[in-house]
Amino acid sequence: METTHSKAREDNLSTFSYNLVHPLFRRTNTYFYMWNVIEKGSKKSNLAERYKISCHIILSLMREHSHRENIHETPCDQLTYLLRDRGFNIFLKKEVHQITNSVKARGAVYTLQQLSDQQKRKGVITISTGSFAYTLCHFGKKFKTLVTVVMPLSTADETINMCRDLGATVLNYASDMVEAHNIALRIAREKGLVYIDGNDHPNMIIGQATLGRDILKTLPNVDAVILPTTIDGCGLTAGIAMAIKGCNPDVMIIEVQSAETDPLIKTIRRNSMFNNELAIPVTNYAWHKDDRGIIQNLFDTIVYVRHTFVQIAVNFLRQKENVTDFNTAIGLAAIISGELDELMGKRVVIPVFGKMDSYPEFTTNNL
Repeated sequence: METTHSKAREDNLSTFSYNLVHPLFRRTNTYFYMWNVIEKGSKKSNLAERYKISCHIILSLMREHSHRENIHETPCDQLTYLLRDRGFNIFLKKEVHQITNSVKARGAVYTLQQLSDQQKRKGVITISTGSFAYTLCHFGKKFKTLVTVVMPLSTADETINMCRDLGATVLNYASDMVEAHNIALRIAREKGLVYIDGNDHPNMIIGQATLGRDILKTLPNVDAVILPTTIDGCGLTAGIAMAIKGCNPDVMIIEVQSAETDPLIKTIRRNSMFNNELAIPVTNYAWHKDDRGIIQNLFDTIVYVRHTFVQIAVNFLRQKENVTDFNTAIGLAAIISGELDELMGKRVVIPVFGKMDSYPEFTTNNL
């Protein structure tokens, strides 16, 4: 009996893959650093299997009818007041006009469509402070895929009810996001669910990267694109940059990162990478055909901006342009601070990513 029980437990665990994947390298002015993309799911580990992210894959996705059917072509509007007197021509690519008001819609659609029939029947699971959960639940209902979301106790009742109204199972008894993460992984292993990481899953990155091609389609003569982030080693910005550079390498790509980084992703990554309980074989993951990680010229410039300038940009956007988006403010702050005066007279695009998961105290303190 004991042998049978042990064998059953081994078989159950073998259906869950928790994979540290190919490290992505990024160069700053002074040093190299890397981070690991993670994939957690119900498919059995296969050392020969590869998740590949390339411009070709992104462009192929853009041509698929299912993508065009579910993803809106969002507007790209020029700023009316801000910085025009200083010679800047700034356009905002407004992903807030996606059906779930977030760039995450692009990733959720592609990720759910890549599931096997068996995975769709069993369902998916994720963790969220609210925004990503709503997006995943919306498309989960549309694609007839069961969704389970683990949320912290601090999540607003309105958000929980919205997800439940879409047919999702919402578990909101976690004390914080680290506990939510551990709960979700345990449930995924026990029930064979696919864990969808809202930031680092390769298919989320591929789907979101289609924004890069949309920027070029909407504004073909763009000179530069500013990609803002609060995350060290951001898959969202890297994927978009890859799509743009693959189509037009002459477009200048600038990543702008706030000096104060959102602790949410960092905490989950750290907890993932050092969770020895889930030591399961690694699946390879490649951004490029040479498997060397992010190429050094993916970003032409990386700029870090202080909170003071971000707050000025937040106020400017809200008062002058009626736009409330912290990430957009980070991108604009790099111009306000004088870091990017070389962009004067050029056509510059900054995305409005829309609703994004974040620790509540982080966004509250910065908006």
